[in-house]
Amino acid sequence: MEAKYARVVVDLPTPEVSSRFFHYLVPAEKKPILKKGMRVLVPFAGQKITGFVTGFDEVPQVKEVKEIIQVIDSFPLMTEELLELARWISLYYICPLGEVLRAILPSFYAKIKAKEIRYVKLGGSREETISYMEEMEGKAPRQREILNILLGEEKIALKELLNISKASHQTLNTLQKKGLVEFTRERVSREPFSEKLYGVSKPFPLSQQQEEALKVIKNSLYQEERKGPLQILLHGVTGSGKTEVYLQAIEEVIRRGREALVLVPEISLTPQMITWFRGRFGPLVTVLHSKLSHGERYDQWCKILEGEVKIVVGPRSAVFAPFSNLGIIIIDEEHETTYKQGESPRYDAREVAKRRGLVNKCPLLLGSATPSVESYYQAREGNNTLIRMESRVEKRPLPPVKIIDLKKEAAEGNRNIFSRELYWNMKKCLEKNQQVILFLNRRGFASFTLCKECGHVIRCPNCSITLTYHISDDLLKCHYCQFEGKVPQICPNCQGYFMRFLGLGTQKVEREAKRLFPGARVLRMDMDTTRGKNSHQEIFKAFKKGHADILIGTQMIAKGLDFPRVTLVGVILADTSLNFPDFRGGERTFQLLTQVAGRTGRSSLGGKVLVQTFASDHYSIESVLKHDYPGFYQEEISLRKDFQYPPFSSLLRVVFSGRDEDQLEKAALLFEKVMEVELPDFKGEILGPGPCPLNRIKDKFRWHLVIKTGDLDEICSRGKKVLEEVIKGFKGKDLRIIMDVNPVNML
Repeated sequence: MEAKYARVVVDLPTPEVSSRFFHYLVPAEKKPILKKGMRVLVPFAGQKITGFVTGFDEVPQVKEVKEIIQVIDSFPLMTEELLELARWISLYYICPLGEVLRAILPSFYAKIKAKEIRYVKLGGSREETISYMEEMEGKAPRQREILNILLGEEKIALKELLNISKASHQTLNTLQKKGLVEFTRERVSREPFSEKLYGVSKPFPLSQQQEEALKVIKNSLYQEERKGPLQILLHGVTGSGKTEVYLQAIEEVIRRGREALVLVPEISLTPQMITWFRGRFGPLVTVLHSKLSHGERYDQWCKILEGEVKIVVGPRSAVFAPFSNLGIIIIDEEHETTYKQGESPRYDAREVAKRRGLVNKCPLLLGSATPSVESYYQAREGNNTLIRMESRVEKRPLPPVKIIDLKKEAAEGNRNIFSRELYWNMKKCLEKNQQVILFLNRRGFASFTLCKECGHVIRCPNCSITLTYHISDDLLKCHYCQFEGKVPQICPNCQGYFMRFLGLGTQKVEREAKRLFPGARVLRMDMDTTRGKNSHQEIFKAFKKGHADILIGTQMIAKGLDFPRVTLVGVILADTSLNFPDFRGGERTFQLLTQVAGRTGRSSLGGKVLVQTFASDHYSIESVLKHDYPGFYQEEISLRKDFQYPPFSSLLRVVFSGRDEDQLEKAALLFEKVMEVELPDFKGEILGPGPCPLNRIKDKFRWHLVIKTGDLDEICSRGKKVLEEVIKGFKGKDLRIIMDVNPVNML
């Protein structure tokens, strides 16, 4: 019996709809062409909607079944593996299947088609063409001009031909009717690299530790019959040559006829990685990320499906690259929290990569100078393979780090952003025509605006957070809901006139650097300066070519970048992550400071790092001083064990949001109560419920509870039932419930 009915997940943002499939009748004429993974146009609730075909059935769930209107794709854009992966993500991360499919293949793909160029060529033989031209001597000059051009070209683009010949479409149509010219269409790819040149790069000689690391990785490529996942943690200090190990491992993968996926934590790192990878592998490499145009992204996706591309580099979303024969997955800077999606579906690209590695029987290589505590713990316990690279290439020393206590600076009368030592070191560095990086993980000019008369602080009207002053726009801005407002001339609370900007941001650092060093050329890199398509690349290129002396930036300048002329890194304030209400605060501080410290001392010029802080005795900052990851890990793992945080447990955070805070409290308490009924023998711990640290965002209040457990699968399975039960009790109310598996943000 043939399958007459397609399972279609419709592309609607409502969880009730996108969490299930609907049966649609496949018209007879569409049966030969319709396959799983294609998109279709279907009637739904009185409108025409795009849907994903996830399977077929012989018998529908309901009696009255509507018919598919149109098959959008000429071939499946979603592979069988990606469809199975989407189902797994939907179950594991407790989110609707439709949302997962939309994340894998953004809905704008419905509007994008392959780009074609119309060409013109001779329709007859050269002899026939020349004979016709002789007959038309002194007549039809435009026809003769077109034919004369085509005699010298195998084919020419229609637009170009009309431009050169000054002829009209009518003239060409006349020649076509006479059989003297033919029109053809050819598909062309919209290339993100078309205007960029990449030099050829040959493999570098490896150090002994690189050779040993590569040997372990190559051996893993041949273990195709393994039963469980193979994960390798490459723990290499900054500048130890991890990227060259990646490149040579991928060379072996390509030699064996398989494919490679390389994830980076930030779009800002993609241009540099692409330079290295395109230089080594040429057109076998492409990129997938959100800054590509819709057409570029569509064409690269198709090239991967068709096997033209063997290596993909990109941030989190590139984990869905539609490869069919993966040989290795590499996650660079694996500790970065940016691998976790902040909105539904809240997947972690590291876990998704692990799943893809298991399905494809290929190794997952995690690389970092500062591995996540969870990854390092698994490696220490023998669950993952651990490779250490403890020295830099060419035996260059790690840069010396000095801690500057800002409490002492203030006590001695220095209220400037720059400590005296940082100022004098910047001065010396600039005098030697060397470069400086200044790091502050907070954008804007001032983090809050305060009335000196009554102490009133200007807050966002929609969120429980202060507004940040941006001097470039002379506006107060909320970094959560994007609210913007003018700076009040008088205090809205007491009508006082003494409003003052307090706190730090990259714009204030930029202004002060220009004031103290008027001859220096300064670049700033943060979210405000990198909104354009190629803005990351342009800033990096300018700094690397020596067109600037000082680079100021947020975390996007802290990792993976190689600037040989940088001999000084200054951390303006190291404490920003320490003060967050998050158990990972110490870990993030250590990782960020170690990574930014690694941007200097990468050439024979050497380098140094100056870290300004009010918490000079904190173990994470003391460990940065000594480049001591093992020491930091021992302190951190001890705290995690005492409080049973990951890796000694898994977390499920449940967030309730809505405009009625009393209703949120009731929903949260009901969730806790139903959870206790569902799990009478629960041996974990429920923290809360209570207000979130950021109690209001986008004019909605927020409550949460956090479940610690040793059995995440059981909690997620029961949690989904509890969620459905609570939603039933509050149907029609302004209530949204988010379930976040192993969250990285507790705010």
